[in-house]
Amino acid sequence: MDIELEKKTFQAFVVPSKRSRYAELLDSERGRKKVRLSLDHFKDLNPRFCQEPKPSDSVHAALSSFGAPSNCYVISSNDKLDGREMNLGEALKEIVGFGFGSFISCIPGKLAYFEGEGPSDRFICRRTT
Repeated sequence: MDIELEKKTFQAFVVPSKRSRYAELLDSERGRKKVRLSLDHFKDLNPRFCQEPKPSDSVHAALSSFGAPSNCYVISSNDKLDGREMNLGEALKEIVGFGFGSFISCIPGKLAYFEGEGPSDRFICRRTT
């Protein structure tokens, strides 16, 4: 588990008013579990940096076009996936469409994919600064 990488993800892609709260929660095992379980119904993404992929786009291709490496880090409500470093393609196969709230951190604080519980809860999160 990489708490610093997780903090960077939340710092970069969560609305400013909630950033410090998530950072505080991630500092304890109990708080981290609370954060993970909230991912299924997560509503705190910053729309400035997180947009839905176009329906015709492959998420994998879109992430790759923004510089995603072949390996990534997963934060998930799914215990089987949470805290793992995985191949990006494999992570997407395990997450897309399965209803577990998850962040796939491709470039810490710069590029991630988020999927919530519902089919309209899919976002590519990207910061260029």
